[in-house]
Amino acid sequence: DGQAQEALKTASDELQLTPSDAALHGLQAKSYAALGKRLQQHRAQAELYVLQGQLVASIQQLELAQKAGDGDYFEHSQVDARLRFFEQAQRVFAFARGRDRLAHNVADCAGRAAGGSADRRLERQDKLVY
Repeated sequence: DGQAQEALKTASDELQLTPSDAALHGLQAKSYAALGKRLQQHRAQAELYVLQGQLVASIQQLELAQKAGDGDYFEHSQVDARLRFFEQAQRVFAFARGRDRLAHNVADCAGRAAGGSADRRLERQDKLVY
């Protein structure tokens, strides 16, 4: 219990200086787990996952934090706000992926209308060269 408390203090202090250090978030999550603080454990794990580019896993951790059954009003409010932020980011990324896919399909259709697929145009160019 004393070691976990000391590790938590160290991780929390260091995160004040370097909030984007994934390893520190991992240490913080493990420390909270050892202390039985489930809400904070899942919140710290969510931060680790988002820093690793795993937005879906991060959202899942925040959902687990909401259901943890511990934590005070302030901690729950922080989790709720962070979850809303990540869900909004997920919608933005999904929109961007859809937009990129649409742009690719439009370009492909335009290429076919202008004389077939890119592969066929290259084949025709090869025949003209030889």
